[in-house]
Amino acid sequence: MTDEQPDYLAITKVRLTSLGGLACSMTVKDHEPIVADEPLDFVAGALAGGDTGWTPVQYQLAALISCANVAIAITAQDQGFQLDGLEIRAQSDLDLRGLLDGDPDRQPQFLHVGLELRVQTPESIERVEALARESDRRCPQLGLFHQAKVPMTQTWTRDGEALFTLTA
Repeated sequence: MTDEQPDYLAITKVRLTSLGGLACSMTVKDHEPIVADEPLDFVAGALAGGDTGWTPVQYQLAALISCANVAIAITAQDQGFQLDGLEIRAQSDLDLRGLLDGDPDRQPQFLHVGLELRVQTPESIERVEALARESDRRCPQLGLFHQAKVPMTQTWTRDGEALFTLTA
């Protein structure tokens, strides 16, 4: 393998250190470390969570919606779309069988991921939907969930009113 990489290739490195039990610390470059753990009532065998940080599932959802935010911002710029504000909320339904009970015939899986994208814009519903579809196509994290065939709904709202929902 050569040292030269194509311009389109982004390499990301994250380091994890176990803190014992279910907790770990993760670092990226020289940024402050972040701690992942599980809630106090999360018990897997003899290990119980300590509730000292975010759960890995919360990190996954945070990665998903922060990536969607980037894709939306880039797409809005490319489309000349007036985006005055955006808030994204995520919720997942996760079947933990196989992790907690050791069932060898099951693997934990997301049963559904729901996103609510609260947009502030004077643009038409048609333009918002065009932004939604194109930013969905461009987002690597959404691509992961789509390729894994995780059922997902993306409900786009403005001023508390649902404009449309994309489903996968």
